Amino acid sequence: MAAGVDLYGDSEIAESFRHGDRPGRLDLGRQMGSPEDPALNEVYRRGSPVYRAERIEAPLLILHGRKDRRVVPLMTERMVEALEIEGKHHEVHWYEDEGHGWEKRENKRDAFNRIRSFLRRHVLDETDPGGEEPSPAGKTGRQGWMDR
Repeated sequence: MAAGVDLYGDSEIAESFRHGDRPGRLDLGRQMGSPEDPALNEVYRRGSPVYRAERIEAPLLILHGRKDRRVVPLMTERMVEALEIEGKHHEVHWYEDEGHGWEKRENKRDAFNRIRSFLRRHVLDETDPGGEEPSPAGKTGRQGWMDR
């Protein structure tokens, strides 16, 4: 894989189950069962990328809303910490006024432009001369640091 994009992703599924909103817990429980079931511990761990950050080789763009109650921002913060510990190339952008997904038109456009620019740089190995620059709607992080 040449690059990856994580949209408000679940880096530690069992913790997300414990911290997330009720609809998210119900949905995850239907899909995987309860993380409180000891028989499912390994399944939840295998599905949680935070435990395999050392295996990530491609640059990763992470976009997440600070008001997300389905996959709380703590999940992205933990993933960024794991990537930093492992010295992995990543960029993170927070949308301060968004939850799980983008509601505001300017944030949808900004996310699209960030993804397009990131993939052009890392997959096509080119710059994005004709594209719009992402707006300053949120905060951006680069490898080695994260906005708080």
